Amino acid sequence: MSSRRRNMWWGVWLGVVLVVALGTPALANPPEYELWRQAVWHRAWRAHVVDADTGAPLPGAVVETPYGARRADARGSVSLLGVYGVPVRASAPGYEPADVPLEADGQVIRLRSSRPRVHVVDARTGTPVAGAVVAWEGQWAVTDERGVAFLPARPLGPLTVKRAAYRRAVASTPGRATLVRLEPIHVRGFYLAFGFLNRPRAVVEEYLDRAAQAGLNAVVIDAKGDRGYLAWESAHPDARLNGVNGRAAISAAEFLEMARRRGFYVIARLVVFKDNPLAEAQPHRAVRRADGTIWRDREGLGWADPRLPENWEYNIALARELAEMGFDEVNLDYIRFPSDGNLRAIAWGEELTAEARTETISRFLQAAQQALRPTPALMSGDVFGLTPAVYHSDMNIGQTVETMAPYMDIFCPMSYPATYIPGNMGLTDPVRQPYETVYRATAEAVRRSASPVRPWLQAYSWAGVVYDADELYAQIRAAEEAGAIGWLFWNAGGSYDLLFEALGAQQP
Repeated sequence: MSSRRRNMWWGVWLGVVLVVALGTPALANPPEYELWRQAVWHRAWRAHVVDADTGAPLPGAVVETPYGARRADARGSVSLLGVYGVPVRASAPGYEPADVPLEADGQVIRLRSSRPRVHVVDARTGTPVAGAVVAWEGQWAVTDERGVAFLPARPLGPLTVKRAAYRRAVASTPGRATLVRLEPIHVRGFYLAFGFLNRPRAVVEEYLDRAAQAGLNAVVIDAKGDRGYLAWESAHPDARLNGVNGRAAISAAEFLEMARRRGFYVIARLVVFKDNPLAEAQPHRAVRRADGTIWRDREGLGWADPRLPENWEYNIALARELAEMGFDEVNLDYIRFPSDGNLRAIAWGEELTAEARTETISRFLQAAQQALRPTPALMSGDVFGLTPAVYHSDMNIGQTVETMAPYMDIFCPMSYPATYIPGNMGLTDPVRQPYETVYRATAEAVRRSASPVRPWLQAYSWAGVVYDADELYAQIRAAEEAGAIGWLFWNAGGSYDLLFEALGAQQP
């Protein structure tokens, strides 16, 4: 008998043995047959791991089977290889493990936790929102990659939940777990200078109406402007001593209410270290010359010394007042050392190295972040447009992406094409290349920043270069294609007729 025929007969006999040993009871009992079939041919299962109380997905949860372990994706889903009835274990940090049998494709595995927690998800997609700040009773916590923030104890009062690119939410705490759905917002905004608040109320109302009709959904107002004056009555002693309180006919709170009625996301701009009233009223806290007199920039304005903790405390206190007033966001500007004027005339009293400058600005932002985290408002910060494109230098002002962005909710480069010169970012004529300029500046900021990026755009003509609808749209497209979470237009004079007309023409 040939070897081929012998192998064939051995196969036949082996098949008979298997049928006798396994086939008869399996065929007689369908569930046993299904078990036997799956033991030979493993089946792919889909399971979903969720919080037992909120039903929100738990990305990163680990599901173990006898055939291996898998980690859940961003929606809490995991693909498994197993057989019907096989036991699996699901686990996640902060939750009690769950041991369950595989019973159905698409099976939901619920994990429980006895710890008070908030689960934050996107209202439109249902996916977890990482990095959201949950604030309550002067305390705060940040959601992890699962959108979960564990709290030390169950709060007695309401929670405020905030995150860049979302509208803030206020939620009650009915049980040990609270599910919060945040509504996304892609900020499309514009800036109004301090002087706008001294215009007739009817003019301001009409202007906001036009902006809303054009499809804009956010507005920035000077609360503490470039001249150091305040648009409200601050309780801080320095505000009274400096003589800056209540310098606007329409107060910050009144403007906030007007903008809110129209559905705007409202941002309060706060100029930090450029502060002429403080320098005049308290020269010992100002940037000074060698003879002790106040140093002044090209506009003839004095500055608060960025190194002094008392100057930090004043501005942080003002920011907190604006946050508690109800603004969605406090935007810090001039977070830097002076950049223009006779800088050599400044007497710092010690060698001011790049490391000392960047550490000063970074520590100020850390203090501001800690102070504003428990409040209802987000905190953004402005930087020179060139800052994201410059490496290994603070440009003598204390600004670098890596030392500032981690302490901001939103990182805002001032990417006006007019501020760049030929050669910057490899461009021959930045002001005539609005798309390329904004795209490169924003993309570099997105790549380097630890926080979401929202650039400032240019709504004014410059040096004979007219910025019309095409230039405005080129900047918007560049910012969005580079990965920004929104954009804000700047025109120091508040002249946005062209912007309103261009955007309004695109409205349905």
